Amino acid sequence: TIVTNKGLQEHVEKNGGKAFILQDKIPAIPVRPSKELGKGFNLLFICSYGDDEPYEKVFEAARKLAPEVHIYVTGNYRKKDIDTASVPGNVTLLGYVSEDQYVEMLNSVDATIDLTTREDCLVCGAYETVAVEKPQILSNTKALRSYFHKGVIYTEHTAQDIAVSVQQLIDEKERLKREAVELKRHLKNEWEKRRQTLETH
Repeated sequence: TIVTNKGLQEHVEKNGGKAFILQDKIPAIPVRPSKELGKGFNLLFICSYGDDEPYEKVFEAARKLAPEVHIYVTGNYRKKDIDTASVPGNVTLLGYVSEDQYVEMLNSVDATIDLTTREDCLVCGAYETVAVEKPQILSNTKALRSYFHKGVIYTEHTAQDIAVSVQQLIDEKERLKREAVELKRHLKNEWEKRRQTLETH
């Protein structure tokens, strides 16, 4: 069984299986011209409004941030009956976006946010953010910290912690940008080595 992290490997092996760790390949996301967004700092919150995504805490965090920090949110918010009037002014609910729109937003924002309460989950948005060499904010889980180990600010799932993490990312954006480039190169090389190891098993 191919799994993405050690936690899942241990789960498979406790049940008598044999597991091999091979994370997802960094996707080939095309570089596109940036869409004109606001002049402040722009983040893309990669969200599908799943039960493991603390999106309400992100909305609360936005209220604690300066107005020029803007958070764009993907995903069909209507399925959660979210009252758009209750959302802070520095949050834009994009709704469901096409693949082209998503790629455009990834290329346009300064950084991304992708959160999960699942301990052994490597979120897809993290791979996609690495692909476009952007800094990101991820949940403070063992699985995410061990794999996405550069260009990242890790956060707990409280409005205060998320707001602090956003501000830290802004303050350290130049270093994190450099690290994001390094991480992409490292993960691509490591993935190829793991693939070759798997083929020789």
